[in-house]
Amino acid sequence: MPEEVQALDTAAREAMDTGRPDEAEALLREALRLDPAAAPVRTNLAACLGMQGRLQEAEAELREVLARHPAYLFPRALLVALIAQAGREEEARREADRAVELATRETPDPAAADQLVSALGLLDHDAGLEALFVVLQPLAAHLSPESLCTLALAAHRVGRDGSAFEEALGRHPAAGYEPFASGLEALRSSRIEKLVHLQRRWLAEELRQQADRWARTGRLPEAEAHYRRVLELVPDAVGSRINLSNLYRSVGRLEEAQALLEEAAAHQDHPGVLLNLAGVLTERGELGQAEALMEQLDVAVLDEPLQVLFHLVQAEGWSRAGDHGRALAAWEEAARIDPDAEEVRRTRAEIDRRREESEVLSLLHVYQDRRRERLERAILRAEGGERPPVRELLRVLTPDNLQAVWRHYREDPPPAGRAATVDALARTAAERLPETLASLSKAERAVLEEVSQAGGAMPLEALAEHHPGFRQDSWFWDRTPPEGPVGRLRFLQVLGFGRLGAREEPVAFLPREVRACR
Repeated sequence: MPEEVQALDTAAREAMDTGRPDEAEALLREALRLDPAAAPVRTNLAACLGMQGRLQEAEAELREVLARHPAYLFPRALLVALIAQAGREEEARREADRAVELATRETPDPAAADQLVSALGLLDHDAGLEALFVVLQPLAAHLSPESLCTLALAAHRVGRDGSAFEEALGRHPAAGYEPFASGLEALRSSRIEKLVHLQRRWLAEELRQQADRWARTGRLPEAEAHYRRVLELVPDAVGSRINLSNLYRSVGRLEEAQALLEEAAAHQDHPGVLLNLAGVLTERGELGQAEALMEQLDVAVLDEPLQVLFHLVQAEGWSRAGDHGRALAAWEEAARIDPDAEEVRRTRAEIDRRREESEVLSLLHVYQDRRRERLERAILRAEGGERPPVRELLRVLTPDNLQAVWRHYREDPPPAGRAATVDALARTAAERLPETLASLSKAERAVLEEVSQAGGAMPLEALAEHHPGFRQDSWFWDRTPPEGPVGRLRFLQVLGFGRLGAREEPVAFLPREVRACR
């Protein structure tokens, strides 16, 4: 390789090592302009492009190198890694098998060995790593700590002696730093059940960060795909599993969120998983199951973010159960720990909304029950067993509805007193009954005709069988069908709903004036 090209290649590798891939790419392209056949330079360019996430371009450069130098181990191993990063694992395994075959023919140089071990670790390819044990043991002192950790873990998994790699890792200066210190301790104590090759963990972390950015900016399909890829690489990745479940919750895919968290809870007792699962169950209305999960946790031993989540899930559950006092108390505990958290503010808004909604519904129930009682009392006051007059039906209208009927029938302002208003309106409504009956719709006239043929009174259940729109709650006088409120109110002047006796079933009936008019 010409001296100038060698200098450019060296400067480019230094730029790559210090996190300046753009500068490195420019240097490498200049080197290739001077010497297009320089395979190491083109291989380094592929590595530089891979650092920037430009996997297709990187792959094209490597395939060009391998077309000319098929036995060149380093670019083949790098190709395995790039294909694996792209998620094409079956294809990557086929390329890995070719690379392993090359590496076992003769002892590779340490740089190529490191690249191949890294690629096999990324693929979780312990069989391929096992095939390298014999050829790489003499190189143990020259391998990177990442390679030593990968080879030692593979040896434990397949039941082979990996002491040469483990001992070399113990002597390496990096052994006192993470992640090598905890990995070495786990290997020495044979606690390898949840260990994952470093290469898979590091790629998973890059993908998780990208997924988080996409989730924040609304690119949910891309975020979901990356979270899924993270879980393929590291099934116990709690943060990504929780983030993916939250993504599902945000778009209403609650069953998938629950299944994702239940799968995690079955394999690991992580409080974050349990709390988020309780949150999903609460959102789905499974309050008893959510509470049972919460009882498994001791809030005092959780770190602060999980304490906040614990109290917010409790607040949400009690709010949905209608216990707004306890919900507010739980929310106050969360706000005491982290008053500025967005989730704390959002939960308070939901609690207030549900409390107001509950109060309104409670008021409506009381209001409707009272009006039903008033209507039935008015009907029962009818003398001599006769049907009540229109005046009795007007007496149970709300003030707003009474005003609406008045405006339809009369031009002058209503009297100040309610009783005088009802009496004046009742006289007008009775006088204009022929006009009102003529203005009814075909459907309304059909109802009146059916009640008339039944003798002037008909059980509501029987009427509802033929006219589902006239249900028992129609007698609350508040319903507003498509024909508009005034039209509905006019119809209710000529058809009453209620009990005609103290222990009788509710009926639809024609008031006294309507029967006389027909």
